[in-house]
Amino acid sequence: MLHAAAAGAAADTLSADRTVAEDWTPPSFPIGGKDVAALGLPAGPATGRLLRAVEDAWIADDFSGDAAACRAKLAALIEQGRHQQ
Repeated sequence: MLHAAAAGAAADTLSADRTVAEDWTPPSFPIGGKDVAALGLPAGPATGRLLRAVEDAWIADDFSGDAAACRAKLAALIEQGRHQQ
């Protein structure tokens, strides 16, 4: 929005963009530690690292994955980690 203003965007465009920004509610990450535990990983620092990796991918994918998609990514990361050990 600041970039648009600096570029000389019309006031009505900036107003509409501002309304969208003010009304936007960030989506909630659909999985948590219980999902990690359900896949057999004990609680610990790895839980946080795995959740952060899945959340980063979810954000990069524009929040498009639902809980099932995030759990599938989580399971893939856990399996990948088991093969690297």
